[in-house]
Amino acid sequence: MVRAAVENARTSLPPGNEFSRAYDRVGRAVMRLIAIIALLVSSCATGPTTIRQVDFRNFEYTSSCTVTDEAIEVSNGVYRRHHLDFAVRQVVYGDLSGDGQEEAVVVARCNSGGTAWVTEGFIYGMKRGVPTLLARIEGGDRADGGIVAVRIVKGRLQVDRYGTTGGYCCPEWIETTTYRLEGPRLVEDGKRSRRPHTGGW
Repeated sequence: MVRAAVENARTSLPPGNEFSRAYDRVGRAVMRLIAIIALLVSSCATGPTTIRQVDFRNFEYTSSCTVTDEAIEVSNGVYRRHHLDFAVRQVVYGDLSGDGQEEAVVVARCNSGGTAWVTEGFIYGMKRGVPTLLARIEGGDRADGGIVAVRIVKGRLQVDRYGTTGGYCCPEWIETTTYRLEGPRLVEDGKRSRRPHTGGW
């Protein structure tokens, strides 16, 4: 529509007319501006192409912490509503599937109103331009299997968890388990290792 208006105004003037040349210059400038705006709109409308472009701190999760399958919409890494406290603790990236494309591993902690603070993990990959949940990482309640940290090393996922022989309050060691991703499952790969826990939470 803009292009047609500019062209009509230009052609209505005599060839070589000063105003005609001015319209030519203005018309080219307008069309360049329209092209830039169209490019910006297109880039905004286009979804993420890689997993690193997904903002997992402003994302929707389905947590095992809830009694229903209701989605939790996290904003700036947290969701706090109706006695439910859900927070993203860690996000790491690496190729777990061996296809040359990175996956994202998200660790979250959740409290549903009681004394338990349960950690859990999610593994996401890109499928047809959409971040898709591939597998879950089992966690636990504080010292009883709570996830301390995760990392991806040489295509394997390493998960550190607290362990104890006492109460949930007091971790005694940190146990590292290595996994490989096989489809929707995490399969243990190698021996577990354990080190004393000497710090706080």
